[in-house]
Amino acid sequence: MDPERASVWAAMMCPLLARFLVAWTVWLRVRGWAGGANIEPKRQRADYPKPNDPVSEGVVLVVAAVVSTLAASVFGPLLLDGGVPSWVWPSLYAAAAIGSLTYAFRRVRADDRRQRQRLAERLTSNAASRRG
Repeated sequence: MDPERASVWAAMMCPLLARFLVAWTVWLRVRGWAGGANIEPKRQRADYPKPNDPVSEGVVLVVAAVVSTLAASVFGPLLLDGGVPSWVWPSLYAAAAIGSLTYAFRRVRADDRRQRQRLAERLTSNAASRRG
């Protein structure tokens, strides 16, 4: 696969890779491997908004990789030979990569803030139920 066709393929895969990364970090947090031990009150996968299931996101990623590889091989020559300058495709990949990394970083940070708030609420409600 030539570099231009690889840029088109990578630009299609960047957003899906970012979603898989976010779902994987949720899985790591629920398991207690990232963000400290998962002690009472327990973190649950349902506490996190979608994407929060790395298995389904991995399946989507693999299917999209196969489909986009076929699309890049079939439609790639039409796109690449259609008079579009060669600098457009690496620029498209760079924009997709920057946007996807920004999304993943911001989403993980928002999950941190949201989870701290939910855990504080659970601790408060647990303490109130033990007293009353």
